[in-house]
Amino acid sequence: MEQDMVGKDGIIIKDGQVILNSGEKLSIENLIEEASRIRFISNQHFKDTSISILESSRVIFENCIFENVVFENCDLREISFKNHTVIRNCTLRRCNLNGTLFYDSHIISSIFLSCQMKRPFLENVSEMSACLFKKCRMHDIFFPLPEFQSNKIIGKLSECTFGSKTQKVEKLHADLSEAHLTFVDFLLCDLTETIRPEDPDILYIKNLSERSKKAQEKIVNIQDDTKRRALSIYTESWMNEKYVDYFMSRKDYQWAWDEHFKDVAKCLELDWVLD
Repeated sequence: MEQDMVGKDGIIIKDGQVILNSGEKLSIENLIEEASRIRFISNQHFKDTSISILESSRVIFENCIFENVVFENCDLREISFKNHTVIRNCTLRRCNLNGTLFYDSHIISSIFLSCQMKRPFLENVSEMSACLFKKCRMHDIFFPLPEFQSNKIIGKLSECTFGSKTQKVEKLHADLSEAHLTFVDFLLCDLTETIRPEDPDILYIKNLSERSKKAQEKIVNIQDDTKRRALSIYTESWMNEKYVDYFMSRKDYQWAWDEHFKDVAKCLELDWVLD
């Protein structure tokens, strides 16, 4: 006789197995074993010490303080810093932060050197200020405003987003003078007090959504149907009110807009030298 099924939040428990939304089956024994491997460390103060060659561990730090701690060659992919944890005056050197979770935590006056940073979860960080990121591999990161402030980035950022979480325009106080931006998004950002990239291919654009709306008025008068459709597609995506100030890379959009690059740049009144 078939055993009873218990279903909750899309997860089914049947015949001693947990059936996930994806259809993947995991025995209850394995589920308990996996959970037991997670170690919770709470209310600890780590100060003036070094941690090196830390292997991948499933550790959750809650309400801890890290002060003047050096992390070197550490695998932090399955580490979580949560619930009022403070990281202050620390150095992380050649650490793997891919997917590391920072939730309701404070990262202050710390240095990240040559770290791998693919999609660390910073969206719900409480504060990230006065930090230096130097020669890190930064990819697919959401930097929340106003929590992310007064930081400096040296090196490449690709497919990252600086965005307001308050649904209003927020100032980005950051030094991006030595940052190399590749398809980086700025949502509801006021960049007037941002130290701009020195890269001459990066253009500072004010009121991008307004420029896009004006561009649409020009495009409707273009006689060539193919050209009109292409220019409309390439410019209308910027009409959203969330696009206020923006740093745009010429190299990125010369590739993205291809043969229509000069025409799109002209419609948006971008001040690149179009050679």
